[in-house]
Amino acid sequence: MVPGAKERPVQEFLNVLLFRPLAHLVVLLLYRTRVRPHHLVLFHTLLVLLAARLIHLGQDVPAAFLLQLKTVLDNADGQLARLRGEVTELGRYLDTELDFLGNLFLFLALGFRTGAWGWAFAAFLVFTLVQTWDFNLERLYRKARGLFLPPEPQDPER
Repeated sequence: MVPGAKERPVQEFLNVLLFRPLAHLVVLLLYRTRVRPHHLVLFHTLLVLLAARLIHLGQDVPAAFLLQLKTVLDNADGQLARLRGEVTELGRYLDTELDFLGNLFLFLALGFRTGAWGWAFAAFLVFTLVQTWDFNLERLYRKARGLFLPPEPQDPER
């Protein structure tokens, strides 16, 4: 397992073989720098917004490349936070909400590009529900089997 990677009951094939190891290389490059996990979240959100614009313009290959890079950086922000002991409620919330925003813009771009607004909206809803289901199902799976439940991150008291 890659150091700092989140333990999961079921591993995703491409995540294990490609995205997590690449993210770990990014973490190794950034570990001793002043780059914080939330900087990565903001940067990979910008990449998704740019990818959405490229999709809107019909430039699918550069958009696909940016989305793969976003996936690597999305893995890296969590790994960096866990390795540095910088996991916080705010960081988790920021990551979740900006991922939601990025996904919304991707589906909006598909709606603009195709004119199929109903399908784009339905796909966005299904995608969002599947992600929510996956998150909650993992927690229920762990709880039902008495497996380790990651503690909820707490922001430091000020």
